[in-house]
Amino acid sequence: MRWVGGALGVLRLNLYLQALRGFAGTIAQGWFAAPIGDDAVSAIDTRDIAEPAAAVLTTTGDAGRTYTLTGPRAVTHAQIADVLSAATGRSITFRDAPADQFTAALTGILPP
Repeated sequence: MRWVGGALGVLRLNLYLQALRGFAGTIAQGWFAAPIGDDAVSAIDTRDIAEPAAAVLTTTGDAGRTYTLTGPRAVTHAQIADVLSAATGRSITFRDAPADQFTAALTGILPP
């Protein structure tokens, strides 16, 4: 994120919380899917990235350093579905999906 003497400081994260908006169509139908099984992710709200990004961009000493940004705790997609269910008052479930099926569903939505 910050060029310092030809090197770059990097902010690394696992999943933008706002990426769930991409599932809005199927969430409206009561489900969403991804090829992740029961693995947990550390979703982070994009608004929580501004402060560390500003620090990396405006200070020196970050050349070649990587900063891992995480949410408050790692959660599974099934747990995300539970939170969405509670927030909406509707039953929303998570379905594990084969990677090739998930990739095909994202064609035209995300760059390769």
